[in-house]
Amino acid sequence: MLVSVYVMSDVHGWKARFDAVLESLALHDSDHLYIVGDVIDRGPDGIEILIECMRNNKITLLMGNHEYMMLEVLKRSKQLADRVDMYDDVIAIERWFRNGCRPTLEAFESLSKALQKELEQYLESCPLAICDLRVQDRCYYLVHAHPVLTYMKGIVTLDQLSGSEVKPDRFVWDRILSYQSFFKDRCVIFGHTMTEYYQQNHPYAIWSGDENLMNSDLIGIDCGCAAANEHTRLACLCLDTMQVRYF
Repeated sequence: MLVSVYVMSDVHGWKARFDAVLESLALHDSDHLYIVGDVIDRGPDGIEILIECMRNNKITLLMGNHEYMMLEVLKRSKQLADRVDMYDDVIAIERWFRNGCRPTLEAFESLSKALQKELEQYLESCPLAICDLRVQDRCYYLVHAHPVLTYMKGIVTLDQLSGSEVKPDRFVWDRILSYQSFFKDRCVIFGHTMTEYYQQNHPYAIWSGDENLMNSDLIGIDCGCAAANEHTRLACLCLDTMQVRYF
């Protein structure tokens, strides 16, 4: 049986589009879907999608800035009673609310304590980057926002960065500029920055600079699903064939 590897990003709580992807792909046991961050917030169904990612062993969710914000708030909320200076906590909470967390937080608070804890542990385990994913004869660097060049091999996790000068924000918040180039031996696939900022396609389309998908060393796949209007789409890229599907 042929193995297929897919990648998408920035679902942002729109389960109808997410379900359409899973139905279309009909993943076999040997297939795998990588989501490079931001399944939660803005749209109404982020927690349902997060639970599906956690329970489906054919899906690997990388951490996006929205998952990182959620995890930061959950961790800080446990410590509020013991803090004297809560300025950083207030800033973290305010930032998450400013970025559309309300439907996510309301759904999370309706869950059992056991499931809340399970989700928090799952978020802590989500990779920040997969640096050298090999599919066919190509190598890919999967990350939500921006690669960090000191990490070139394997999987980067929060635990791995503990005590390091490199902060998780580099992977989940920084913006890639259209003229940047990072590696000669691998292609960076990222979300976070909507492809509209790189090209004026309506509806939005996957961006690969001036190169086609087969030759590009930089591919942006956030096609604006967060806004969920007639111009935005959820893109799914097959790394075996470089075929793109839009939902």
